[in-house]
Amino acid sequence: MQKLIDQALIGVSARINNEVNKSLGEYISKNNIKSTIALTNSIDRGFIALGNELLLLLNKLFKVGLKIEDIDKANEIINNYLEVEIKTIIKTCEEMTNFSIDNLNLNQFILKNKEELKVQLEFEFLYIKQEIKKHRKAVRWDLFKLTISAILGSTITIVVRHFLQ
Repeated sequence: MQKLIDQALIGVSARINNEVNKSLGEYISKNNIKSTIALTNSIDRGFIALGNELLLLLNKLFKVGLKIEDIDKANEIINNYLEVEIKTIIKTCEEMTNFSIDNLNLNQFILKNKEELKVQLEFEFLYIKQEIKKHRKAVRWDLFKLTISAILGSTITIVVRHFLQ
């Protein structure tokens, strides 16, 4: 499972990098790359793309019918990936705009976006876990109904046979 997620995250990274570079390219074409707005908007677009891509990945993982343990492992992998990818987005934007997040006191902006993204992903993980539990309950209930039906059917068959003989 981890190998599959790791391979998917490589594609996610490429799409996020493409989105950030596209945003930066728009500012280059406007000859406005050396502005703080280029930095903050490009970082923001990177965060939005990161969130969208990770939510799509989680939905795909949910569709393959993972166990709760696999979901917990995926949560850990994605949270580690999230930290690395956020640093990559910031580094790319800083290099292209020649601004530093620290010099502009944008740490609060980054922290807010990062926390918002983490909360969004946590809600999705909780939803997936809840759906898995619902599915388990439904399967157990169906098995219980089948068992009761089999027991009742057998009992009725035995009683009818006994009276007919």
